[in-house]
Amino acid sequence: MKNKIGIIVGAVAGVVACGVVYMVKKQQPQTPFDEVNDIRTRYSDRLDAETELEENNMISEGGVSSLQYEEKIK
Repeated sequence: MKNKIGIIVGAVAGVVACGVVYMVKKQQPQTPFDEVNDIRTRYSDRLDAETELEENNMISEGGVSSLQYEEKIK
């Protein structure tokens, strides 16, 4: 019985210690490497959005060109 209580108390103490360590690590300022990675991520997201916009414009231009071609044939 004492053995089970010791295991439970140890597990609870471990969970509390992990929570405290997590809170302390979360409050630390970012390192330069983290900042660079954030900038890369933002740039990558913006580049993806611009690529999708260009793709949509090309599709629209293609649709307009095909309609103009059909009008010339008629």
